[in-house]
Amino acid sequence: MISTLPKGNNWGLSGHLYQYQGFLLTLPFLQRVMLVQQQFQAQPTDIMLCNAHFSANRHLGIPLLATHAPYSFLPTSIMDSGCKIIYICRDPKDTFVSMYHIFTRYAKSQNTQPIELDEAFELFCEGVSWYGSYWDHVLGYWKASLGHPDKFMFLKYEEMNEDTVLYLKKLAEFMGCPFSSEEQQKGTENKIYFRKGKVGDWKNDLTPEMSRQLDQITQQKLSGSGLSFN
Repeated sequence: MISTLPKGNNWGLSGHLYQYQGFLLTLPFLQRVMLVQQQFQAQPTDIMLCNAHFSANRHLGIPLLATHAPYSFLPTSIMDSGCKIIYICRDPKDTFVSMYHIFTRYAKSQNTQPIELDEAFELFCEGVSWYGSYWDHVLGYWKASLGHPDKFMFLKYEEMNEDTVLYLKKLAEFMGCPFSSEEQQKGTENKIYFRKGKVGDWKNDLTPEMSRQLDQITQQKLSGSGLSFN
């Protein structure tokens, strides 16, 4: 079946991106998605951590499952199980820059010369990236969170960065494991990994014209959804 799917540019790497259910995916990711769709059985106590293009800490001592899969790819068992789903999105400009740096490191590890940032930027704007169109990915979970607020928690990385304590408390309550008074006072060791994680770091890589172009695309894509990035 995979061999019959439409193919796209894999950011200059060997192999292709494959068009599957409206998203362009790398072959390894597509294979995992298809396997999970067929076999994964979610439990009511599971917590799904979902995002488009950046990773977060997955070792919190709770039944946490992480995925980059678009909302429409989630197995039926996840929707039927009653498990909680947390989606963390990030400003598209910072998302692209972070993704490009990750891609560059990966390309070099494969002894491949990475494509230039300008070329990667144009592909990203066209919706061509490793986990599909950024805007389609974000909108899928945003709309699901509006329809099922008891099941979905939709978060913006920038807002979490502004008031981390507030959003950690909200997260803990949503997951059904609120912090005790002792935990709130003691805190926890910071072992979360990001390349930088700095809000607005895109300014070091994107030109003003690139910024305007992404802002325009984002406004068009999100128009009427109630979701925006300021």
